[in-house]
Amino acid sequence: MIRVHAQTKDHCPDLIVISGHAGAAVDAPDLICAEVSAVSIGTLNALDIQCPGSCDLQMDTGYVSIKVRKPNDTVNVILNTLMIQLQMIADAHSEYVQIEKVEV
Repeated sequence: MIRVHAQTKDHCPDLIVISGHAGAAVDAPDLICAEVSAVSIGTLNALDIQCPGSCDLQMDTGYVSIKVRKPNDTVNVILNTLMIQLQMIADAHSEYVQIEKVEV
């Protein structure tokens, strides 16, 4: 199961943690993991290029963490786009992707 924990602060993204593996494919490439990886890595690249130093970014096998340090409109757009993409994946594959959203 891929789990997404998304925190917002004053309705703006503050922390997004993606962890786990879908485990959807046994004898073939796991396309659900590939979908989540593609949108996650694309987001990390966009943040690194468009908003350097605005977020603490961590990535490891089966794990991505984005902690906003310096919120701004560009960071908000990039992270809201990530959440829309993840929600669409979760809607199509709810047995493999779970999203938890909390306001802090």
